[in-house]
Amino acid sequence: MIKFYYNGVREDGKLNRCFFSKGPYSRESGLDDETITIYARDSRFGKEMRELFTIENNTEIMIDYFEDDRVRVSPDHPLYASVNAAWEKSRAHIAKVRAKRNA
Repeated sequence: MIKFYYNGVREDGKLNRCFFSKGPYSRESGLDDETITIYARDSRFGKEMRELFTIENNTEIMIDYFEDDRVRVSPDHPLYASVNAAWEKSRAHIAKVRAKRNA
């Protein structure tokens, strides 16, 4: 079972560290303002994520350009509510860390 947390995605008992962003990554992307992107930090997404989502990875091995996996989750996806809750917790965590740093 897959679970979404403020700092990652848990698959098969293992937490894959991730970060989240919301909104289109460019004006030309054609994505909804509510689309959430999940970026893998240290590893690739596992089997369950690959079954549930379309994984994007534009690594170019010929020029030594490596990119981590990412997933775009639109509001019509069945797991959008869970991903959105993780994004909101991520935003709250970031705000808390910044407030502590500025204090």
